[in-house]
Amino acid sequence: MAEQPVHGVRVAPFWIGETPVTNRQFSNFLDQTGHEEPRHWRDRRFSSLEQPVVGVCWDDAQAFCQWLADATGQQVTLPSEAQWEFSARGSDGREFPWGPEPPDSTRACYNLPFETGQPVPVGSYPAGKGPFGTLDQAGNVREWCLDVWSEKVYSQRASTGGDAVDPIVEGEGDQRALRGGGWFDPPEYLRAAYRSWYRAKDRYGDVGFRIAAAPRIRLQGY
Repeated sequence: MAEQPVHGVRVAPFWIGETPVTNRQFSNFLDQTGHEEPRHWRDRRFSSLEQPVVGVCWDDAQAFCQWLADATGQQVTLPSEAQWEFSARGSDGREFPWGPEPPDSTRACYNLPFETGQPVPVGSYPAGKGPFGTLDQAGNVREWCLDVWSEKVYSQRASTGGDAVDPIVEGEGDQRALRGGGWFDPPEYLRAAYRSWYRAKDRYGDVGFRIAAAPRIRLQGY
């Protein structure tokens, strides 16, 4: 499996978004930059202001991060897979952000009909919060990460021995890593360790993103 074998990772201090980026937040970016609208932007199923923005490709997410970095003067990026997973699992290695219990209707948005379902407003499931207070890291939308997708990277790291420090799979690969299950995914996809990928240019209604930043940053009103 792409998430095996288990291996040690160390990450430097960082901030990560409490929730995925919302349509309201992304609209500020569109208004100020003239960037192309995401797919589904005008679809009523996906356009509520407090829903997570979807239909964004990896480059769209990167462009938002760069805009926010320019506006704040700080380093803002997509989270690496290691940052994302640590935020969801914590130091106690949780199976799901809330703990070992399987997903249910009080903790996450998942397993909805593909033709009629939709992501819910961010933060709708406080019972599903992670060890550091993050919301929606299980269900609602899958989230782009900074890394190029690699199915074998875990076995490669494990073979070197020791803990990987702030690991990121870099390169120009067309496939980019995704974390977290989406609103129509089955419960097993909501595990904090679950890994998947889409092509960087793909724009789907179950994919959004959240931001990561250096610890001194303070982001308000974006």
